[in-house]
Amino acid sequence: MKKNKQDLIYILIIVLLVVLYVLVTTNFFTFSYGSSTDWDVQHWSIPDYFRKQFYATGEIFSNFAPNIGNGQNIYYLSYYGYLSPIVLFSYLLPFIPMKIYIEGISIIGLLSSAILFYLWMKKKYDSKLSFVVTLLFISASPLLFHSHRHIMYTCYMPFLILALKEIDNKYIKHREDKINCKLIFYLFLIIMSNYFFAVSALFSITLYEFHNIFFYNKDKRITEKIKKQIINYIIEVLVAVLMSMVLLLPTFYVILSGRSKANIDINFIRLFIPEFNIRSFMYGSYNTGLIVLTLFALIRNIKSSKYNVLSILLLISIFLPFVSFMLNGTMYTDYKVLIPLIPLIIYNTAHFIKIVDDKKHLYNNRKAYIALLILTIITILLNIFELFVILFILETIILVIIFKQDKKQKYLIYYAIFASIVSMAINTRTDTLELNEKPHQEEIEIEDIKDKYNYRFTTNSRILQNTNNIKTIDYNIGSIYSSTSNPNYKNYYYNFGIEVNQRSLGKITPARNKLFNIVNGNKYIYNNRLIINEDALSIARSNMTKMSLKEFEKLEFPYNMEALYKYIVVDEDIEDVFKTDINEYKGKVIVKNGSKNKKIKDSYHIKLEQDKEFTINLENINKDDLLIIEFDINDIECPLEDRSISINRIKNTITCKEWKYYNNNNRFHYVVDNYSRRNNLRVHLTKGEYYLSNIKVYILDYNKVKENIKDIKKIDLSIDRKNNNKMYGEYDSDKDDIVYLQIPYDKGFNIKVNGVKKDYYLINDGMIGFNINIGHSNIEIDFEAPLLKESKIISLIGLFSWIGIIIYNSFNDKKGKKR
Repeated sequence: MKKNKQDLIYILIIVLLVVLYVLVTTNFFTFSYGSSTDWDVQHWSIPDYFRKQFYATGEIFSNFAPNIGNGQNIYYLSYYGYLSPIVLFSYLLPFIPMKIYIEGISIIGLLSSAILFYLWMKKKYDSKLSFVVTLLFISASPLLFHSHRHIMYTCYMPFLILALKEIDNKYIKHREDKINCKLIFYLFLIIMSNYFFAVSALFSITLYEFHNIFFYNKDKRITEKIKKQIINYIIEVLVAVLMSMVLLLPTFYVILSGRSKANIDINFIRLFIPEFNIRSFMYGSYNTGLIVLTLFALIRNIKSSKYNVLSILLLISIFLPFVSFMLNGTMYTDYKVLIPLIPLIIYNTAHFIKIVDDKKHLYNNRKAYIALLILTIITILLNIFELFVILFILETIILVIIFKQDKKQKYLIYYAIFASIVSMAINTRTDTLELNEKPHQEEIEIEDIKDKYNYRFTTNSRILQNTNNIKTIDYNIGSIYSSTSNPNYKNYYYNFGIEVNQRSLGKITPARNKLFNIVNGNKYIYNNRLIINEDALSIARSNMTKMSLKEFEKLEFPYNMEALYKYIVVDEDIEDVFKTDINEYKGKVIVKNGSKNKKIKDSYHIKLEQDKEFTINLENINKDDLLIIEFDINDIECPLEDRSISINRIKNTITCKEWKYYNNNNRFHYVVDNYSRRNNLRVHLTKGEYYLSNIKVYILDYNKVKENIKDIKKIDLSIDRKNNNKMYGEYDSDKDDIVYLQIPYDKGFNIKVNGVKKDYYLINDGMIGFNINIGHSNIEIDFEAPLLKESKIISLIGLFSWIGIIIYNSFNDKKGKKR
C-alpha cells in the first residue's frame, strides 16, 4: 500500500508538470497549443479533410482526394495520419473540432508517454529512481518541443514504450520461445501512426530486443534457444508489417514518384566517419537531445557486462552518420530520425545512476573518465564557436564535481531534476497562434459555390495557412502542401511560371497568376472579398486546338505559359500552330526613389541593410494589359537569410543554396494584372545583397486571352458523394475530340466513355487527356490507388496470421496447463 501510494504521488507530480508545461507554453491558454505554420497548415487541416471525406462517404479506405491539389492520390497525404489509429478515433467525435482534437491528443500523448515510461522503469528500479529518469525522459527536448511543433515526430511514442515493455515481459515471464501477439499489435500501431518514424521506432525496438537476448543469455553461447528467439522476433515484425501493408505499399509507391529531392550532396566516405557536431546529438529538438549525463552513461555502461551491447549500439547510432542516412531513406543525414532512441538512452542512464554509488563500480570508472575526457576535448575543439559548447563544458564540470562526492547518486538525482527544469523552460519557446487570430481565411458564404465539380476556389489572404484548407466537402482547391505530392502537377505548376513565394518547392500555394487561375478553373478568388472570375475554364473541357509536344518544348517563358492556356499539348506529329499575342515592352521604365528618377538598366547590384520599398512607372499601359516580368537573381550562400522581392504584392523568394530544401528559384516570374489600378509597380525588397540581371518586361492584352479561350467548351463534371473516387460527366460533341481534365496525370484512373474503357495520356505538361467520338458521351472516371488491391490482400494475410498465432498460443497454453 505504501509503495502504491508513493507511485501515485510520483505519477501525480508528472501529470502536474506536464499540465504546467502546457499552461506556460500556451501562456495560460492565451495561445493555441501548436505552431502557427505546420500545425495549422498540415497537422490538423489534413486530418480534418480525412474526417470530412469519411462523413461524406462512409468509407475509411478512400483512394482519391478530389478537393485538394487539383485532385490527388490520397496516399500522397498519408504522412499526416491517413489510417492512423490516432486520427481514426476522431471520426467518433464529430462534435470536437479537429484543431482541438489534435492539440488534445498531442497533450494526452505526452502525458501517457511519461506515465508509461514511469511504469516501465518501475518494473526495474525503485520508485524514486524511476521518477527521476522519467523526468529526464519527459523533459527531453525533442519530446517536449514536438508535442507542439510536429506531432508526427512523437505520436507513436506511447506505443513504442508499450512495445519495449512487452519485450521485457516475454523474457521476465519466460515466454520468449513463443511469438508475442501483444508485441505484434503494438508494432502495428506504431507503423500505422506514422510510417516514416516507424522505421526508426522499429530500429529502436530491435536494439532493445537484442539487448534482452544478450542480457538474459549472457553466459550462454548462441544456442538453438537464442536462434529461436531471434526467429520469433523476425516473425513478430514481419506479421506487423504485413498487417500494415494497406498503408505501406500504396504509400511506398507514391514516395517513389512524389517525394521532393533533397538539395544535399552525400559524401559516402564521411558517412562512416564519426561526427561530433554538438548540434547533431545534444540539447537540440531535432536530434536525440542528449545531455552530458546521458552521454557519460552510454560511455560508462560499455564496461557493464549486461549493458555493453546496448551502449555500443546506441553510441554507433548517434555518432555514425550512416545510421541516420539509412533511417532517412538514404535522402540525407537528418538526426530527427533518432528521436525514437530516447527511451533506450534514458533507460541506459537509469542503470548508470543505480550503480554509481557502488564502490566496486567506482573503482572501475577510470577508463570511462578517460573516455569522457577525450570525447569532451574532441567535442569542444570541433564546436568551439557553438553556443551550446558553453553548456557542454558547464555540465561536464558539474558532473566531475558530483563524481568526487560521497553520495553521488543523491547529487545526480538533484542534477537530473535541475536538467529537466532547464529543458522544460527552454522548450516553452514556440510560434503558436494567438486564439484571437483566425487560423484560416475570414468566413465566406460558400453554400452556393458548388458548381458540381466544375470550378475551384483560391485565396490570396494568409496564403500558407489556406494552402490545405478544405472548408467543406464541396470546396475544391488547387493548392497543396505535403511532404509528397503528384510530381506531374508540381512540374506543371512551376513550369507555368508561378511565383515561388515559399521556401520549399513542396509547397504548391494559391497563386496570384491570373492566367494560371483561368486555366486551373479557379473561378472563386478571395482577396479580402470574394471575386468571381467569369473567365475561368471548367475542370473538364473540350474543343481546343492541338499543339505538338515537340513544338511546345521549344518554347521558353512566357510563351510556354501562353501555349498552356491556348492549346491542348499532345505527343503527336502536328504542324506548328503556335502564334503569340505577347509583346516585349520597349518603352521607358522609370524607377522612383525619393526625388531621384532613374532609367532601369539590364542588371543591378543592390545591397540593403534593411527592407526597402520603391515604385516603378511604365508608359502607355492600357487598362486591360497584363504585365509579365522576369529576371535572374543570384544564389545566396548559407547561413544568410532568404531574399524576397514583391511586385504589387506578388512575392518571389530564393533560399540559401546549401539548405536541404533549396527552392532553386533563380529566375523570378510575375504576372501583374493590376497595374492600371495602381498606376505603378510597387516593389518591396527584403534586406540583403542582390545581383539582378536579364530583366525582361512583356505586355499581353487580356482581351486577346478572352478571345483565345471563348470557343473552349465546358463539360459538366460531378463527384459521386458516396464514393469520392468516382466522377461523372456528359458532353455532346460535333466532332471526334479530346477531353482535357485539369486533374494531374497519375496512374490509377479508369476512364469509360459510354461504357467503353478509354486509354488516357499526359497532356499539357502534367494533365489528363482522353479521346471521345462525335455525338453524345457519358463519361465515367474512377480512381483506385496503385497497389491498394494487393495491399489489402497482404494486410488480410497478416491479420489472419496474427489471429492464427493468438489461437495457436492459446491452445498451447491450455495444453500446458492440463499437463
